Amino acid sequence: LPRGSWSPFATLASGLEVGGVAVRAHARLPPGTDAAALSAVSYALRFPSGFEWALGGTLPGVFLDSGLRLSLGWRAAGCGHVSFTSPRGGDAGAVTRLGTWHWVPDRWHFVVISRSAAVPSGADRRFAVYVDEQPVAVVDPPQSGPLIGAVVASPPEPLGLLLTLFFGGATDEWATPRDTHVEVGGFTCWKT
Repeated sequence: LPRGSWSPFATLASGLEVGGVAVRAHARLPPGTDAAALSAVSYALRFPSGFEWALGGTLPGVFLDSGLRLSLGWRAAGCGHVSFTSPRGGDAGAVTRLGTWHWVPDRWHFVVISRSAAVPSGADRRFAVYVDEQPVAVVDPPQSGPLIGAVVASPPEPLGLLLTLFFGGATDEWATPRDTHVEVGGFTCWKT
């Protein structure tokens, strides 16, 4: 993450060196495997010793093709958070930050994001987030508003990996104050 970079799209638009990544991907599965059966993503991450948190940043999460996104992040002093974005209902595009904990530099953290099993009520859209085996958030997407009924009635959607890692907002005040990195790996997609 080069000094002075923030959101890859905003940095690029400013003509500066892009730092970080923002990619969506579905797991490559063996033939005959139902992609909608995937119900959890896990990974490990470590901030280096002396990491300068600045105003915050974004870490990997999950997405559904309907536009629902859930990711983790950090804010000043290493305060952790969960961001949930829903494109549907009265809160279209709204981001809700849930959970509070702190990322500790120079320590590996283990993250699990799981989706509840599919049930007719639409609870397959409920997510639980764990950091270091501790529950930090449960997210229930809205069940009312335009198009929500259609989403709930549909079969479960494939769970995708939202591979994001960058310092975070739309303006350069979010930029990293120096060249740095965050180690992220061990990505696993699985059925609970």
